[in-house]
Amino acid sequence: MSHAHFQGQNQPSTHLATRIQTRPWSDYLSEQVGTEDVKAATADFSHVDLFSHAPVRGAIQTKLNTCKSPSPEEPKKHQTANNVISRLDSVTPSVQMDSDSIEHPYEPDPNMFLRPMRENFFVPGDVKVSGGKKYVIYDDEVRQGGTVSWVARNPGNIRSGEAYGAYPGKKYHTQKVGDFAIFPDEMTGFMAIIKVLQGYGHITVAQAMGKYAPKGDGNNDPIKYAQAVAKRMGVRVDTFVDTMADEQLSVFAEAIKTVEGWKPGNVYARDDQKLPKEIRDYL
Repeated sequence: MSHAHFQGQNQPSTHLATRIQTRPWSDYLSEQVGTEDVKAATADFSHVDLFSHAPVRGAIQTKLNTCKSPSPEEPKKHQTANNVISRLDSVTPSVQMDSDSIEHPYEPDPNMFLRPMRENFFVPGDVKVSGGKKYVIYDDEVRQGGTVSWVARNPGNIRSGEAYGAYPGKKYHTQKVGDFAIFPDEMTGFMAIIKVLQGYGHITVAQAMGKYAPKGDGNNDPIKYAQAVAKRMGVRVDTFVDTMADEQLSVFAEAIKTVEGWKPGNVYARDDQKLPKEIRDYL
């Protein structure tokens, strides 16, 4: 709506006319509200945004006390205001929202800070110590005691096993011989031995054991190891590993498992009441 609409009439204040121009209901109001009504309403609504796009919640107060002091014109102005608001109600879109569509602010549980917070959370492959004993936590059970190869589900005592399926970043630490990988299950640990052997390429059994269990790493004696595993497989120590069939490699891995030591310890269900309290609390 342009200012030309008011030519030849008593024009309302520039402030109100400008505000009416920018509102989506301007054309409707220009047709429905007389110029005298708009002029009379100017004094009442110059500081009130009657044309807000925000949805109206509840009923709008029909009587606005915008005059500072009573005057003979006040009743007429109130009537004008009521007329304008009535017309606004007829053009203001009705917005209905169900409870599911309303975005409620987050309300914290008032008791959340009264409950003790758990310092740690169960992670498979974790090693916890209680009473001087180490417990390895798995998805299906808890192991304690036995040899390192058994408790860590690492039959080949592989130190770095993440490339072969061991838990990333999880190690079973020993003071005498260092750290060893922890595998999620015994089969994964067993297959890791075969993968390591296959990765050696064209070398003999004796050379493979020299790489797998090098002298000086703990109490390793690679010559004795090679003789033991070769005898177990029924081959010579100078037999090349990459010429062996899968069945022979499985026997080779089993022989390494035996040489490395596989002695079971204690097995607990994760909810076993025989576990130390601090281990049960962690789980």
